[in-house]
Amino acid sequence: PTDIDVRKLLTYTFFVPKSNLASYSKEFVRNLHKYPSIGVQIRTGGSLASDNEDNVFFSPSTMYRVIDMINKVVTENYIFNYNLFVSTDSQEVLTELKSIFPQLIHTSDDFKIGHTSNLRSSDGSNHGQRALIDLMILSSCDYLIYTEDSSYGRLASVLSHSEKTYYVSHK
Repeated sequence: PTDIDVRKLLTYTFFVPKSNLASYSKEFVRNLHKYPSIGVQIRTGGSLASDNEDNVFFSPSTMYRVIDMINKVVTENYIFNYNLFVSTDSQEVLTELKSIFPQLIHTSDDFKIGHTSNLRSSDGSNHGQRALIDLMILSSCDYLIYTEDSSYGRLASVLSHSEKTYYVSHK
């Protein structure tokens, strides 16, 4: 087996979410797959992230790369009707992408946006639940786009059943 095969096997062996989170994501995925699905993981960091932090991945001036990659995936794979699922650490990015892509859907607002390094924020919300649900949904998408150098994005890629995975550079 290849290194990737071994990583996938280990990940699937140890990645077993609680039944309530698995049920939530399965229902979401069922609705997502009415059309081909494109999963997009966008790690912004910095002041663009909903929880401001030191690490910066995407900034407002580099977000065009994500939009270009979404358009490339759609064109390259001859996708006409599709659902776009976005997992991000930035409410600002989510709002902007919704204005560009009307078919964008995201995890329920039952779970707060945030980076997994802040599993519990000062207001008591649990970012970890949303992160796990988003990870399960991203891995079930037909196509996956993830942020280069994001460990969360790489994990989504390892778990992915996607026909094709793409990464987008923030550099």
